[in-house]
Amino acid sequence: MSPMAGDGGEVRLRASDADRERVAGLLGKAMADGRLTVDEHRERIGILYATRTLDELTPLTADLGTARRDVERQRSAAPVERGPTGGDSLLVHGPADRPR
Repeated sequence: MSPMAGDGGEVRLRASDADRERVAGLLGKAMADGRLTVDEHRERIGILYATRTLDELTPLTADLGTARRDVERQRSAAPVERGPTGGDSLLVHGPADRPR
């Protein structure tokens, strides 16, 4: 048995069960968020568990924008300010001490 080669002769890496489970989680979240219908989810899951290489996994979530949304969520998190000791701390302002 020889390694799988792509069109350009490069070796295509095989997907692991963990890789497939990660993508299955993303697809499930997309369905829960309303970005996939039940039928679309079922179709993509069927394709997912038939994949053999990492390259075949990418198209299953490419139109879902999951990576971009995760980055946007991280950016919108409360800012972290440095405390007097130099460590990270979260500064929460109440109504009385809110900067004006």
